[in-house]
This record gives sequence, C-alpha cells and structure tokens, in this order.
Amino acid sequence: MKYRKADVLIVIMGTNPFPNLVSAATRVKIDGYIYCICSEDTAGKPYEKFKNLLQNKGFKNNSGQECIKKYLLTDDEMKVKNIESKVNSMLDEILRTTQGDILIELNYTCGKKIMSSVAYDVIKNKKFKNTGRNIEINLIYIDAERELMYVEQLDKRKVSSIELCDLEESFELSVVDIIETYNTEICEFIEEPKYEKLSNKLGEMFESISYIKDKREQKERYKKLMDAKKCFTEKNENNFIDKIKTVFENFNLPVSMEDIDSAGFEDDEKKEKYFEGNKWFEEYILSKLLPLKEEKIIDGLVANVKRKSVSKENEFEVDIVLYKKYKMYALSLTTTRRPSEATPKLYEIFQRSTDLAGDETERGLITLFWVEDVIKLKEKCMNLWDDDLSRGVFITGVMDLPYIKEKVKNWICGGEKSDQ
Repeated sequence: MKYRKADVLIVIMGTNPFPNLVSAATRVKIDGYIYCICSEDTAGKPYEKFKNLLQNKGFKNNSGQECIKKYLLTDDEMKVKNIESKVNSMLDEILRTTQGDILIELNYTCGKKIMSSVAYDVIKNKKFKNTGRNIEINLIYIDAERELMYVEQLDKRKVSSIELCDLEESFELSVVDIIETYNTEICEFIEEPKYEKLSNKLGEMFESISYIKDKREQKERYKKLMDAKKCFTEKNENNFIDKIKTVFENFNLPVSMEDIDSAGFEDDEKKEKYFEGNKWFEEYILSKLLPLKEEKIIDGLVANVKRKSVSKENEFEVDIVLYKKYKMYALSLTTTRRPSEATPKLYEIFQRSTDLAGDETERGLITLFWVEDVIKLKEKCMNLWDDDLSRGVFITGVMDLPYIKEKVKNWICGGEKSDQ
C-alpha cells in the first residue's frame, strides 16, 4: 500500500534518531515542514545534527519560513498539562504557516514516554472543524525489529502497516548518515580495504581448511595456522621483519615477504600493527562482504568505525557496520583461538551496537574458532535467551569463511545465525 507524503511531519526527538530519520526520508514532502519536539537532552547536539543532515539532503526554507523547527520541553515542563499546551501551540502555528488542505503526520516512536503519549492523545483528539480546511492526520509508529511502519489514518479510521523497505524515499540515507547523526563525533571509518590483495591471501590460508576432506588433516592444518598466527603477536627480541621471515620459513606459509613488501605499507611499524592485531582479518572480511552492496543486498558498508570520547559518550570501535534499508548490522571480529578471550568481544558488540545506532541494531561475531568452540560460544549466548540464539544474532567460525558472504547475506535476509 502507498501512502501520500505528509505536508507536515511531527517527530518526538529521542536519543536514537534512526526512526525519525526514516520518517523524514520517506514520510514528508521535500518542500514540507518538520516540527521536532525536544527534551533538554535532545534539544542541543541531537537536534542540530538531525537538522543539518536534512538541510544537506534538500530541506530548505519554504517561502521565507523555516522548514525545520524545534519545540523545547524543559525538565520543569515535563508534565501532562504543559506538554498538552506546547503541542496545541505547535498545531496552531502549523495552521498559520500552511495553507489549504494538508496532511499532518506524527511519528511517536521516539522520545520520552510522557512526551510521545501526550502528543499522540492531543493530536488524535484535536478538532479542526472550524478551520475551513480539510486537515488529515496520520499517526505512525516504526517497529524496527519487525521492519514495519504502522499507520493510523484518522480520516479513514483504519490502522495498517507497511514494510520499511517498501517506503518511497525523498532522499537516500547512507550508513554514514545514520552513525554520524547518532554519535557526536565519528573520527574514523574505511569503506574499502587498503591492502586487499594481502588480506585476501592471508584469509584464504584459513579458507583452505574447509577444502580438506580428511577431518584429522583439517585439524592439523588449523593448528599449524593458528600457531603461526600466534608467533606474529608474540613479543621477542627479534624485530618484526626477522620474526615474520622466521614464521614463513618455519610454517611453510603461502605468503612471502614479496607479498608484504608489494602491499604498500609506509613503514615497518605499520606492517607490524597490521599483523599483530585484527586489521588483516577486518580487511579480509570487508573484501568478502563488499559484493553484497554491488548485488544490492545491502545499501552500505563501512569498517573500522571509531567514535571519539565526547561528553557522556565513551570512545569505542566497531569492526564492520552494514546497512540495509532501514536496518543496521554491527559485526565484531576476533582472531583469538580461546573462547574465554572472545566472550568479552561478544558482550562488547552487544553494547557497542546499541551505542552506535540504537537497540534495534543486529549484531554478530565472526571468529577463527574451530567448530566445537563456536558451539561453546553460542551456548554462552543462549544463557541470555532461553533455548536458542536470538534471531538477530550471528556467530560463526573458521569453517564458514569460504561461504561468509552467503552466510551474512542469509543472516540479513532471513535471520540465519550459524549452522556450525
């Protein structure tokens, strides 16, 4: 079902701007008006970042009238009577600002409960009979988990729903738009691997385990590669170049110094950091997942997303973030072989995914774990949810690497968690 776009959109500003971004992108005319009801917590940076994004997307002042407006409710005004008065004043201003028959739409998904519930009641029960105009009202709620928008059309006395992906956009939202609007300062992210050829060669070493038919040979190969990886991170008296040469010789790896020298590193220190941390694994997974964007399975993908510590926001990093209209997916990556070391990464991604783009963000963990260790990690998760992993959680290990693009695609499209 298609719904005509509103002439005026009213949103309740909460700490999570995502539902309001969705409604601004899909539910109001580009030359319409947007009224933002804010608390003291959201009247500053959250509102300004929301407004700036919309202006950059094409919302301009209309006939000298500001098209994006703020209505502030202070902490002292956070009472039913005060909110009713403020909302009624806003509706009166809307009638003065606009002309002719109009559609007003309220998105009451976000904000403090008292703000959204009172605004809903006031707007639903407002009488426009003496205006000499036909004023239609829609009340909408976005359920990000079910990926649905519920629409209550008062003039038709009906409630219906539409899938978020079927909403018609006035402008396109990107993954960067969302995370930069949600967070005060994102200081770094990458959109493509810098050392793709090298990272793929390193990742393909682990992929090759799946192609070995004999189970014992699989485990032997896995142990050899994990032992080699451990040598990269161990501190010893040798400099990094000597250390890596020794590893290549001792473990007979299909990677050479020529591969590293031709990759384009600026200096030996950057080479060392690339191998000692997860950077090569991040770039390998990023390279494997980028085709999902070309295939239009996802609408955006960034990696190595870093947030600065500003005000009440803690500094953190999320390894990979994917965006599919209108849903966010956050992935954490680890190359450790110990489940005890990966468990904190699992809980970490639960918190960081929420900090990055709200509670509705799905999350996953991609590891180099052997099959049994993936099962152990899943069991830790199942302690949080009864008998099985939540639909939105994805955990996988080394045996899935050759098929990781399809695994992630199935997770995004159908809720696959892992079948190891």
